[in-house]
Amino acid sequence: MKNDDIAAILNDMADEATSVCSYAAGLSDGLKTAAMVLKKKSTNTALAAKSIIEDQERRPKHKTQAPVIDLLRQHGPLTVTELVHLAKSDGHDLLRPSVSAALNQLERHGLVSSRQHRYQLTSFED
Repeated sequence: MKNDDIAAILNDMADEATSVCSYAAGLSDGLKTAAMVLKKKSTNTALAAKSIIEDQERRPKHKTQAPVIDLLRQHGPLTVTELVHLAKSDGHDLLRPSVSAALNQLERHGLVSSRQHRYQLTSFED
């Protein structure tokens, strides 16, 4: 087996590990979010979600989520491909699978929505 073949396999394994880590982080965040909503005993879901977002903004974000959120704030609705290209032009070395995983995680938590393969941040009205 050639070095290029081994390198390709290692890169595939690294991408898979990133997906698994993103899934685990998403599950963990989801459980924490549910606990926070119950703890706050809020009947207003939008208000509870806004409070949770503020709590999460004080904590470090997943290394892929932070640039994705920033790019969506700056540019509005974007496709995964557009996000990857813009992230690279901003100096972030993000791969399409990790951006997709981050978007899926953010979408599960109601922080982004998608329409026709374009993702945008969810706005919460007061």
